[in-house]
Amino acid sequence: MKSGKSPNRKQQRSKQVGGKVVKSGKSPNRKLLRSKQVGGKVVKSGKSPNRKLLGSKWVGGKVGKSGKSPKLKKGLTAGTLYANITVLCEKPPTGEACIRMERKGARKVEKETRELLLASAKQEFLEKGYQGASLRSICKNAGVTTGALYFFFQDKEDLFAAIVEPVLEKLKHMLQQHMRQELMELQQLPDAREDNMQDDMFASAQIIHLLYANYDMFTLILTKSQGSRFENCIDEFVAIMENGYQVFAAEQAKVLGVESPDEYTLHWVAHVQINAFSHLLLHEKDEQKALKHMEQVMNYLLGGWNAMFQKQ
Repeated sequence: MKSGKSPNRKQQRSKQVGGKVVKSGKSPNRKLLRSKQVGGKVVKSGKSPNRKLLGSKWVGGKVGKSGKSPKLKKGLTAGTLYANITVLCEKPPTGEACIRMERKGARKVEKETRELLLASAKQEFLEKGYQGASLRSICKNAGVTTGALYFFFQDKEDLFAAIVEPVLEKLKHMLQQHMRQELMELQQLPDAREDNMQDDMFASAQIIHLLYANYDMFTLILTKSQGSRFENCIDEFVAIMENGYQVFAAEQAKVLGVESPDEYTLHWVAHVQINAFSHLLLHEKDEQKALKHMEQVMNYLLGGWNAMFQKQ
């Protein structure tokens, strides 16, 4: 052997490990030395054997992936709208934060369920009318139980009202606002009858647009509401117009120094105008054509109105 070198160089550069000789600086059980003992199993060092668990969150007694909300279950009933809301928390749902999250989720589910019921009910009422509509069919088509329906609505009429009342209130407000504006302009500018006619035309166009923007709802009211409290709502609108006409006619007669038309005539005029709108809606599906027809009707009505105040 050469001087300065060990005859057992491999042996000197090795270590005794587990009864075996291995090269120095290297572990024969590298995997073992760089791993951890976890639950009776060996896993690589630096990595958790339950990485999914450590990287997840506690969700309603189950482990869900971190940062992702578990999907809500379908088919919720009225009694479980709140109870079945899955709450995403760092730990089992306790404390104010989780309560707030639960309430927010519950409100979302409530809104979605109510919208499903309204959409299903509108279709059912359009097909079968108020009297022929079935609450069971409405719930079935909406994918909810009858209990969920009664959570939101007292009965079938309350459900029908939730569909049609919002647009009826808009129409009432529009008519009443127009009548007030007409009266105010007459009192302030008694000679501006041409401007008043233009205002009437503009108001009629607004009403036509509202009717056709909510075509299904007004069709329900006019043709499918028999048996509900809305079946005679036309009379309510006639009454609104009639009351407005009585005040307006009295003021116009005073300004012009003539006698005001009698109550029967004003009632008839109010009926004619309301019926003109409802007839158009039921017999003309095109809004632009309806506007042209209404312009001619309004020319006729306004001409007749002004003729009633001419001095004899």
